[in-house]
Amino acid sequence: MRLVDKLITQIRRQTENENETAILDSEILQYLNDAHERLHAVVSAKYPKIFVETKEYDIVRGQADYSLPTDAFLGNKVLNVEYSYTGDTDDYYPLEPITLKERTNYSGYPVNYIRRSGKITLDPIPDSPSGKIRVEYVKRIRHLDSRRGVVDIITTSGSSIASLVLDTSNAIAIDSDAFEDVEHVCLVDKNGNSKIKNIPVDSIDTSTGSVTITSGFEFESGESASSGDYVVVGEDTSTHSEFPRNCERYFIAYASWKLLKRDSSVDYAEQQQELLAMEDDIINSFADVDDDFQRIPVYSSFDYWE
Repeated sequence: MRLVDKLITQIRRQTENENETAILDSEILQYLNDAHERLHAVVSAKYPKIFVETKEYDIVRGQADYSLPTDAFLGNKVLNVEYSYTGDTDDYYPLEPITLKERTNYSGYPVNYIRRSGKITLDPIPDSPSGKIRVEYVKRIRHLDSRRGVVDIITTSGSSIASLVLDTSNAIAIDSDAFEDVEHVCLVDKNGNSKIKNIPVDSIDTSTGSVTITSGFEFESGESASSGDYVVVGEDTSTHSEFPRNCERYFIAYASWKLLKRDSSVDYAEQQQELLAMEDDIINSFADVDDDFQRIPVYSSFDYWE
């Protein structure tokens, strides 16, 4: 999908709101994110496997609780949990979901899991020091944001960022308004792909470009950034939508409808009907993604104890 700023420009033209002082980009951006969340919710409700991510955790002996990833949809949308007592891929077996009342509190190889308060609780409590769990979950779609600056210098030490300086002479100026009271920033490439996400910041000197990062932050394995990458504000944020290109028309239509409604335009009712038709069309198009033959899973968790 195109850069979010290009969508904002198209929305302004379509609604004849090209005066940037009358309606700010930040307002249109909010409408785009509202559309983003709306479409993600309705698609995930019908086809949850569209937005699936997988994360592995190293088991800590005697620890039952493991936090779900920060980008898990609603903090608890889990599709599958597997356990490997050796940590090897070949030894993974599925765990059964149970309720808190069924928890045993024994130690051993986990055969069940409980989902609660953004965490996975294993049951029995693992007693193997080398095990792993693998969690498949529905991820929350990344928010959209405009480019707020360009990375000039970034140096790392291990998995920590030693220094981060934004380019004060780039054509994309440092957006001082956007950085007001900001708590997290993300670094992305020109196509919106995540480079380093959710960097907690204490302050940003917009005159020098120097970013003061909260002490103790460590980026994830595989993450890296370089000069020329872009800065966006907020957690799990990007300049490009993760939805396919055919959904772009929906985001433009949604934001246009909100603007027309705000302007008390008589066109907003017609725009609303068009929007609902687009929504149905897009939801139906996702059905083809998961249209292959599905076998009924047959297994017994006790098979893994033989």
